Amino acid sequence: MCRALGLFAVVGFLVAAYTPLAGTWCERALLGRRIDPADAVVVLGSGISPSGLPSPSSERKALLGIELFRKRLAPLLVFVGTEPSEAQGRTRIALQLGVPADAILTSSGARTTKDEADLVATMLKRRRARRVLLVTGGLHMRRAAQLFTRAGFTVSPAPLEDTFCWEASAEERIALAYQLLREQLAVSFYRLAGYL
Repeated sequence: MCRALGLFAVVGFLVAAYTPLAGTWCERALLGRRIDPADAVVVLGSGISPSGLPSPSSERKALLGIELFRKRLAPLLVFVGTEPSEAQGRTRIALQLGVPADAILTSSGARTTKDEADLVATMLKRRRARRVLLVTGGLHMRRAAQLFTRAGFTVSPAPLEDTFCWEASAEERIALAYQLLREQLAVSFYRLAGYL
C-alpha cells in the first residue's frame, strides 16, 4: 500500500511538472469576466498580512472593485473580510480614491466563501440588491459564483487576472497543479456539505 501511494505521488509529481495537464485543467477552471451593470460590486476577502493590513491579494481585489465602482457599474461597493482590519484597510483605500463613504458597505468575520455569500445576502437583502459584480481570485471564482447564485444573486464574474495557465517552469506548473487540486477539494467538500 505504501509503495503504491509513493508511486502514485511520484507519477503525479512528474505529470504536473512535465505535461500540459495543469494548463489544460486551469483553462477549464477559469471563468471569464462578464462585466454587466449591477446593484453592487462585491469584493471577497483574502485575509490580512502579518502587519494587520490587507494582504497584497486583498488590496488587488479592492482596487479592481473600486475600478468597477468608479466606472459607475453599481451604486454600492461591498467589502467582505475575514478580519475587521481587512475591511477597514480596504475602506481607507476606497475613500482615498474618491469613493463616497455612503456607497461603501463592509462585513467581517467570514471564515469561508459560504459565510461570505450568507453575510452579503443578509446585508443586501434590505437594499433589494439582487445583481452583483463579484470580485475574487481567478481559480476561486467558479465556486464563489455558484455560492452567490445559490444565495439568490444574479452574478457577473469579475475575477482578478491573477492566474496564468501556461506557466514556463516545472516548479510553476507544480504550484499551479497544487492550487487547482486545493480548489477542487474545496468544491468537493462544498458539494458533500450541500452548499453547492
